[in-house]
Amino acid sequence: METTLLFSVLIANYNNGKYIRSAINSVFAQTYTNWEIIVVDDCSTDNSLQAIEQYKDYNNIKIVQNEENKGCGYTKRRCVELAGGELCGFLDADDELFPNALEIMVEAHKQHPQCSLIGSRSYKCNSRLQPYGVTKYKMIPPGYSYLTYGYYINHHYATFKKELYDKTEGISSNVTHAVDQDLYFKLDEVGQVLFLDKILYKYRVHHGGISNNSDSFSKALLWHIILIYEAYKRRGIQGGEQHAARVIIAHPYKSWKYRFGHFCLTPAVFLIKQMNIIRFCFFAKNK
Repeated sequence: METTLLFSVLIANYNNGKYIRSAINSVFAQTYTNWEIIVVDDCSTDNSLQAIEQYKDYNNIKIVQNEENKGCGYTKRRCVELAGGELCGFLDADDELFPNALEIMVEAHKQHPQCSLIGSRSYKCNSRLQPYGVTKYKMIPPGYSYLTYGYYINHHYATFKKELYDKTEGISSNVTHAVDQDLYFKLDEVGQVLFLDKILYKYRVHHGGISNNSDSFSKALLWHIILIYEAYKRRGIQGGEQHAARVIIAHPYKSWKYRFGHFCLTPAVFLIKQMNIIRFCFFAKNK
């Protein structure tokens, strides 16, 4: 890998006009300066495009809009397709990076050329970006992959090598929830996954975000099951349905609401196994 790598910061935006400038400005504040920003707006109905109007003439910022509302998977896939950097990382439009986030990740990728995905810990913050918690940290034990270990901590700041991403099918454009897990499972198939015990990201929890949306949360759980099943199928490994069922109830670090939701879905997972509903749902979405 070359010394001065271009880092593509990818922002998939939908109705985050209130926060997106703060996200972009956190990239301007980086100690690492060889970056570009790719913003793909999914036909926002708020003031998002007006909010980022001031950035349209920057040579290292590309702003595009989908022709119609397509969902998170399509929009994130398009972000990667437009990226020109050797390294990429998603920044949610309502979050912020720490000033040294890009510098640390670039160095980590240089030190670990075998890694397709490198993530870090994050501060969980309120709507004013005041921290109130820290995301968990787990190393993947020897002999396991990200998929087979099954301890899927959501690392909001995860970076990846574009050349290895290009060896995968890419983010599925039909996936509307749990899109990051789709990306992680696929990158796990072409390289090693590493998580750094460093806090480099501020994750904003606010009204209107997915963390406070019970409908989106339920859909994310269901998509998570489908993505585990499909990842096992791609790798030719038996037991994807059983693993999905175990994962449903295996997250002790989550809140009681999360664990209860997983517990309630467990019978559905076994029913899905018997009726092959997962496969039907997945391919029906592709039509």
